[in-house]
Amino acid sequence: MNNLVKALIEGIISEEESSKKKIVGMFGGGFKPPTSGHLEVVKRALQENPEMDALIILVGSGTRNSISQEESLAIWNIYKKSLPNKVRVMASPDNKPPIGAIYSYAKKNPNKEVYWFIGAREGNEGDFQDIAARTKSLRKGDYSNIKVKEIVTGGSVSGTKARQALLAKDKETFIQFLPNIPEIDEIWDMLTDVVKERINFTPDFITQGDVDFVDDMADRKLSPIDIDLSGNHFFDRLNDPRNYPDISIEELEDFFDKLSDEKEDFIEFLKKYKDVVVKDTETNINIPFMKRANKAIAKTIMRKKNFMTSNKVLPLEEGRYDAEVTMVSRMIINYFKETLGEKVSNKFEDVGVLGDDTYDLEVYLTPTDFDTLGPIPFVVNAAGDENGIAIQINYNPESFPKAYNELIPELKDAIRHELEHTAQGRFDKGVSFDGIDQDDLPLFDYLTLNYEIPAFVQGLYKKAKTKKITFTAAVDEFLDERVEELMPEEAAKVKQIYIDYAKKNLPAVQLDEADPKKGTGKKPKGSGRRLYTDEDPKDTVGIKFSSRQDIVNTLGKTSFKNKSHARQSQVINLIHQRVRAAYGRSKKPEVKKRLKTALDYITKRKEASKAKTQRLKKQKKKTNEAIILEVVPKDILDSFDIQDNLVKDVWDGLNLKPEIKEKLLLIAQDFFDSLELPEGTVLKDIKLTGSLANFNWSKFSDVDLHLVIDFTQISDSEKFAKDYFDAKKNLWNNAHDINIFGYPVEVYVEDIDESHTASGLYSVLNDKWITIPQNDKIVIDKDDIKSKAEGYFSYIPQLEKMFKDKEYEQVVTTIDQIKEKIRNMRSSGLENGGLYSVENLAFKVLRRSNFVEELNTLKTNSYDAMMSLNENVAPNHNQKSAPYGSGYKPLKEDLTPQIISLTQYMARNGLNLKPYPKIKFIDNDRENASNILGRTAYYDPNQQLVALYTMDRHPKDILRSYAHELIHHHQNLNNTLDHSQTSNTNEDDALDRIEREAYENGNILFRNWEDSIKNQ
Repeated sequence: MNNLVKALIEGIISEEESSKKKIVGMFGGGFKPPTSGHLEVVKRALQENPEMDALIILVGSGTRNSISQEESLAIWNIYKKSLPNKVRVMASPDNKPPIGAIYSYAKKNPNKEVYWFIGAREGNEGDFQDIAARTKSLRKGDYSNIKVKEIVTGGSVSGTKARQALLAKDKETFIQFLPNIPEIDEIWDMLTDVVKERINFTPDFITQGDVDFVDDMADRKLSPIDIDLSGNHFFDRLNDPRNYPDISIEELEDFFDKLSDEKEDFIEFLKKYKDVVVKDTETNINIPFMKRANKAIAKTIMRKKNFMTSNKVLPLEEGRYDAEVTMVSRMIINYFKETLGEKVSNKFEDVGVLGDDTYDLEVYLTPTDFDTLGPIPFVVNAAGDENGIAIQINYNPESFPKAYNELIPELKDAIRHELEHTAQGRFDKGVSFDGIDQDDLPLFDYLTLNYEIPAFVQGLYKKAKTKKITFTAAVDEFLDERVEELMPEEAAKVKQIYIDYAKKNLPAVQLDEADPKKGTGKKPKGSGRRLYTDEDPKDTVGIKFSSRQDIVNTLGKTSFKNKSHARQSQVINLIHQRVRAAYGRSKKPEVKKRLKTALDYITKRKEASKAKTQRLKKQKKKTNEAIILEVVPKDILDSFDIQDNLVKDVWDGLNLKPEIKEKLLLIAQDFFDSLELPEGTVLKDIKLTGSLANFNWSKFSDVDLHLVIDFTQISDSEKFAKDYFDAKKNLWNNAHDINIFGYPVEVYVEDIDESHTASGLYSVLNDKWITIPQNDKIVIDKDDIKSKAEGYFSYIPQLEKMFKDKEYEQVVTTIDQIKEKIRNMRSSGLENGGLYSVENLAFKVLRRSNFVEELNTLKTNSYDAMMSLNENVAPNHNQKSAPYGSGYKPLKEDLTPQIISLTQYMARNGLNLKPYPKIKFIDNDRENASNILGRTAYYDPNQQLVALYTMDRHPKDILRSYAHELIHHHQNLNNTLDHSQTSNTNEDDALDRIEREAYENGNILFRNWEDSIKNQ
């Protein structure tokens, strides 16, 4: 909203026009879209109030089913052709809700009389109740210059029904909600074009990518429950016009934020009931979940206050100020990100509503150097009164974006605290602001001010609910952080005051039973504390942290040194928390300087302790298992370690070895010739990229050779050229198996204008670096990578079961959704965290394991099964089905799902099976079937083919034979399958060894697989 429009609204009638008191009418709403009923309100307002000097129509921001403020303004301007000049159509300023804009205008213009027009449909009691709710603030604030004017109409005001007709492309119904004007077709065409465009191309509707993001977030917060939002019905219903107002992605995030607060109850519901409905009582959003193993599958979603269901309902109750805290914190964080590194301040007027009246927000963001802040990334200070809240953040820019996860919860705590003060200033809460300078107060006096007690208690109550601990435990943690500034008797008094207040004002608060006696070594029931100085002296360490020397003395005590490493880590972490909290609150320069030295020291000790913990974890090995089944193999995770040098087989320091360059040029030239391009096509460059051109190379690396061509030389269609080169690339890579010192060569074609995210890029053609790689020792969180990747591996058993149940179409659809989810995960990781982001490395785990190949195999087999028509065909019967009694007994069972499952199981347990063997079923060899010593199966190493004889055999016996032959395939790929000239094990020791390995390993792996299936 530009300053000119704002000036028009706030100064619409010049004081110089007349000496009389100006009368300004205001009619505000969302108007998505403006209907004939809305127009009737305006015409009636003009007719019944001719004394008005102006009538302003304020159009709210936001979008409803793709109809935005822009379209609403355009339609009102069409209607305005039939209205007098005193009518002005304007967007609500600064994206304020129209109601807030009317209140704000009246407050800033006390010399003007404001007629507030509100429409109501005749006989609709809900409209009149809505009027009472919207005008509630008039009875509390000083708005004597506002007069509410109700306009009762019989017209069609329902914007909801109009939008439903629009989305249904029902023009006949839609035009019933518009006035009878010549421009009806113009309005219809405009809105249908907009809806079509925005549904397809803009984020007005929640996209599948948005849902995937929330799905991942919900999985993290509700682990071990796997939230599944992938259903088509859920996605379609999410954007359904019957949800009024539209469900936003922020509301969906908040829904799962609140559900995570109730995670224990949610898990209990899922244990007891197959179907559960979760209802957000604030937004009226309802999601029915269906339990499947550890999954909670969202069946649909609906915004409805009176949602009818026969299933058990888990309500998500709204905490005090939760919605306001979420909204304000997002606003501040967005402002923080936009201005990162700049010293800025801003006042946002009427940002929210508290008690039916708006409040303001002041934000002060100050970049601060390390010498001032020390190791802590930021300090948040806040204040609040009846007019609004102020937030000040001093921060070290170098700590961001990493420190956002720490800043956001602390910021929310501060906002919630100050909103309580704003409410205290507006409503009679039995407290008073007495004008005391808080900076001069001792901490005990500050914590027990009559207006601070409710604010702190509300914050601690929220913290207790979030952390799933009792309120008493939350108070204990709060006081632990301030132990340096409070005497023991003061801390005890604060605790009792807060508990007494909570008992009186928070009926649902959970308190501890009486604390156990000292010396028992027990924690209070429900306590989240990990260390207690009043416990058994044999198990505790007395700590001091006022200075660096205090900490040195504490960590030098025999009582500390005698503890286990885990216990020592607890003590170090506790000291770090308390010093950091004390440093953040201190205001005296000499105290801050002393605590900064202490904080620097304990931070180093904490990092050293953390490094030792990691070393100890690596030393643990499982030695009591014959076969270790790793979902994410350790060698894949270790492959992300940064090497000290480039791979020496390829590079001499930073120089590409001449013999490597020569070989790559020859390969590139041969591939270029195979492309069959028009004469005159120029090869612009040949690039070597990927991990072999960087310090993150591993045994999984390959030689990524990119030929650079101007696609416009090939075709006017960039897509056609890309598809052509992709096809040629696939043909080449599938036809050739070229290795350079064990690293496979993969060729690609890229457009001359294609951008690169690679941090190492070498021009083979010009023999020089385009981007020189940097040997940065990046810390990689392997546990996080493993956790994110493992979430995807859990899909395989589910897909195998679906395949077994012949749900082929569902397998194909689900795999497409999984792949899209993986693509979005990787794109998000590259965009926000770069090549070494957890998301991108998790993607590499999936690619380097057999996960992606298993998905592709399942999808291909499912598609083939969907498209095939199968019929048993008998030999020697003119291709007719075998007649009854012919003696021909083909295998009736479809073993494809078991074949796939067994293959994947054996691959996960150490066998090298890629490329997977071809499989041939021989089901018509009656002579072999009648021979008691006939063949059961064989392996052809030249064709990499497993042949299985199936006539008159039990399916389990066939699968056991297949497991045997897979061992031979493994031997062949590892060059340990000697091609014996005999089939007699008594004549060839090598053959005896080969067969012994196949019988022993094949049988035991088959039995292990069988047991795993039975115990699912």
